[in-house]
Amino acid sequence: EKTVITREELEALVTQKDAIEAEITALIDVLNSPGNPGLRGGLIDAEGFPIGDVGKIIEIREVRSRLARRQNDHIQIMAKIEEGLCAFYSANKPQKEKKTEEEATTAPTEKSKKILTPPNDVPFAKVNSVMPGSPAEDSGLEAGDIIYGFGTVNHQNHRNLAAIPGVVQEGVMVTVLIRRGEKESQISLVPKKWNGRGLLGNYNNFSGRRS
Repeated sequence: EKTVITREELEALVTQKDAIEAEITALIDVLNSPGNPGLRGGLIDAEGFPIGDVGKIIEIREVRSRLARRQNDHIQIMAKIEEGLCAFYSANKPQKEKKTEEEATTAPTEKSKKILTPPNDVPFAKVNSVMPGSPAEDSGLEAGDIIYGFGTVNHQNHRNLAAIPGVVQEGVMVTVLIRRGEKESQISLVPKKWNGRGLLGNYNNFSGRRS
């Protein structure tokens, strides 16, 4: 039996999501601030000495750990929002329409729990390369990743990838849905200025355009 969810409860979930996204952005800013090693930089220099005092190293480790936990929280809250939206609109459909759907619906399967669900179930781009030190690398994107969703962009509306720049704003996190081998993943990418060109630092193909 489906759990009934109210509009207020949905709005509360969205508020939680926004707060998590704001915290993720703030934590990434801390790690990428001058003198700090970023998301994956080492805590020792080329000569084998610590990059700072013990307190700074502990702080960086704590920030990285907090970031990893909040990124997991973001994945979970997005799943709850998706499930809540389905339950809310199902409960508020006209009775005749609901009956028709119930007759046509089979027993739920594990597929309903997948990250790559319509319209983000068809790939439209592939990451050719990721520049070292770029926001794309910081987010965890890797060359070879297959992209199924980039913010609101999917296989139905990407317009040969021309739609991607429209959802890229400096400092505003974008959710990227990918498949890496057999694993489906949801990545939080924060576009921002870095030492290279653009705000992302990754090259995609299937259309030959750079995001």
